[in-house]
Amino acid sequence: MAAYEKLLQDADRLIKNNKPAEAYALLEPYEFEHAGEPRFDYLIGIAALDNGMPARATFALERALAVNPDFTAARLEMGRAYFQLEDFQRAKTEFDATLNLKPSPEVRTEIQTYLDQISSHTASKRTLISGFIELGGGQDSNVNSSTSNPQFQVFDTPNWVTRSLDQVNVKTSDNYYAVTAGIHIDQELSTHWGVYAGAEYRQRTLTDHTQFDTTSTDARAGVRYETQANRLRLNAVIGSQDSDGTRNSDSTGIYGDWLHVFSPENQLSVFAQSMQYRYVDPLLKQNDIDQQLIGIGWSHKLEGNKSSLFGSLYSGNEKDVSPVITANMAGFGLITINPGGGRNDGEKVFSGMRVGGQMAFGEKATLYANAGFQTGDYGKVNYLFLLRRNDQLYDLKLGMDWHLDDAWTVRPQLAYTNNESNIGIYSYDRTDVSLMLRRDFR
Repeated sequence: MAAYEKLLQDADRLIKNNKPAEAYALLEPYEFEHAGEPRFDYLIGIAALDNGMPARATFALERALAVNPDFTAARLEMGRAYFQLEDFQRAKTEFDATLNLKPSPEVRTEIQTYLDQISSHTASKRTLISGFIELGGGQDSNVNSSTSNPQFQVFDTPNWVTRSLDQVNVKTSDNYYAVTAGIHIDQELSTHWGVYAGAEYRQRTLTDHTQFDTTSTDARAGVRYETQANRLRLNAVIGSQDSDGTRNSDSTGIYGDWLHVFSPENQLSVFAQSMQYRYVDPLLKQNDIDQQLIGIGWSHKLEGNKSSLFGSLYSGNEKDVSPVITANMAGFGLITINPGGGRNDGEKVFSGMRVGGQMAFGEKATLYANAGFQTGDYGKVNYLFLLRRNDQLYDLKLGMDWHLDDAWTVRPQLAYTNNESNIGIYSYDRTDVSLMLRRDFR
């Protein structure tokens, strides 16, 4: 015990003598043993902060505050750490919390100096512009999301007959190159109100089966309202998708979400959207739909803010809106099916869930994983298979973000998708392995 007390006293003396690097080097070997002890965490937090490692300091100070939320000195240093990280919203929150603990007049004066700088910085940066570009490639086991079975049976009055799929509708594997770029602009109007706009472009080029090359463009613009514990957003969205250089479909709609912060560790979100999807190719017009969706989510940061977990539940429907009437050549001539128009399987009711998390390792690496499940029930008996379609969709992503510096990130990722359907033609599985290099602009 005496040795531990001497360790803390020596570190404290080094910090007061403006030798934070020596203090950090003294304490760091004992962090695993003494993490969670407020006095130790406070000292190593100050040493890291004064040694130019504010992100590292937040981990230690968060542990100290988790044990003692009224630890005034640790709360002040946490504000300083966020200030150095230029996370001014969190810095202000910590400084305000420190003032509520009624510190000494000297500390109040120091905090006010920081708050004045934050106000000045906020006033000078009312327009925020950020963007990114990603380049890379990978291998996709099923570029067209199709069944691996080239033959299936259909009902052709009055018999069941075997039909063969065109090769473009059979599972196809290929390598690809990909590029994604985006921009986001946020304009603050007042303390609580702001407007924003953004756009993203995605392109995927296959090495062999170029008929499955895809590009998509999405744009959004909206308004937001924020308080200390709540954020409300509402925006319009528009998008287009191309396949093999030809316009495939367009989408328009609105999206809204509400985020409530219960604590720095726990957040609740509620989201909803209403979209219209319209196909350009006349042969695909029967698949036009209107989609509505609503959901709820929760995120939780674990001790030290080095890890986080999230989960969400959602439900929605796809309304069959196309007036296009399809027809089928049966044994006795052309007969009309789906006389009301729309896709063969009709409207769809779906619901699903998603869970995931991430964990930081050191200062550069973040591992992440997320998985989802969705079930979909369709409203019509498919005339080709005499079944009412039901699907279960599973997906899983595993990856890592390796931060080379504040701007550059390398991301290896594995994605797996499996759709199980009672109509075999819609069943497929897909594995996508990729490596991307990302450059952020702020």
